Amino acid sequence: MDVCKIFNTYKKEVWEGKRSVPSYKSDQPLDLHKDSIKLIYENNEFYVRLALLKKAEFAKYGFKDGFRFKMQVKDNSTKTILERCFDEVYKINASKLLYDQKKKMWKLNLSYSFDNKNISELDKEKILGVDVGVSCPLVASVFGDRDRFIIKGGEIEKFRKSVEARRRSMLEQTKYCGDGRIGHGRKKRTEPALNIGNKIARFRDTTNHKYSRALIEYAVKKGCGTIQMEKLTGITSKSDRFLKDWTYYDLQTKIENKAKEVGINVVYIAPKYTSQRCSKCGYIHKDNRPNQAKFRCLECDFERNADYNASQNIGIKNIDKIIEKDLKKQKSEVQVNENK
Repeated sequence: MDVCKIFNTYKKEVWEGKRSVPSYKSDQPLDLHKDSIKLIYENNEFYVRLALLKKAEFAKYGFKDGFRFKMQVKDNSTKTILERCFDEVYKINASKLLYDQKKKMWKLNLSYSFDNKNISELDKEKILGVDVGVSCPLVASVFGDRDRFIIKGGEIEKFRKSVEARRRSMLEQTKYCGDGRIGHGRKKRTEPALNIGNKIARFRDTTNHKYSRALIEYAVKKGCGTIQMEKLTGITSKSDRFLKDWTYYDLQTKIENKAKEVGINVVYIAPKYTSQRCSKCGYIHKDNRPNQAKFRCLECDFERNADYNASQNIGIKNIDKIIEKDLKKQKSEVQVNENK
């Protein structure tokens, strides 16, 4: 790149013997075109793939499409920058590989740029209601809109079954473990099975990152300037340990961080009765939701997917205050009927 440019600039003088051929040291800084740099996010780690050679040369040396390096993330500030580059909030520009003489290693001087202006088309009064749940990790909709954003739980469920099967198998194998783990107590014997927890954590972080990114893209597409969610600290169901351990608080945190990047407000509401309330008539009853997936109002027969109905309620401004009024109204109506 720069080498070719310099050579072409002075090649006439070189041929005429008026200038010596430019030479370069082995630690010469290497210029990188922006298209030759690709960020990868896997298992809670950032990697960078650098296309330093042509495809034919990569094949010659046994590489598929580039040299891949794990990035050292020493602080939250660096992590935030890399997340924004990965989410394409920041744009990666032409960068350089520089050799550190002191540490005897190459370093990537990653250059990036960004537009600090928020997206002007977003309407702060347009709310995207986001329901976070077990059967579907995310369901979101704008009140009154039949269109919806939905992430089904199949990916999580498939991973859960795989992990649980692996855990049971490894615990069973502790009966026949090798000499290296015998005589060191139960914790040592079950160490491989306990390490499964780290695998779950990595999968959870990667998946929550992916889900939150997709949700923000949908919110921008819909022109929503506000995202409204229930204030949750995690799944409390005792029926499924894996899903209980799934950190929904982490998912909400990632959504909030990415929302701020594009100028979307995030509002939290009290997590009460949104799944039991009919988004059409406002009637609240626990039997409105006979199972995890179905919602059918006992009052007006309104029937929808339960998570979609919940997201419709969550997408209403001041819904927690509205629910309080709905409950008081229903209570007074019951008392009137009992007095008749």
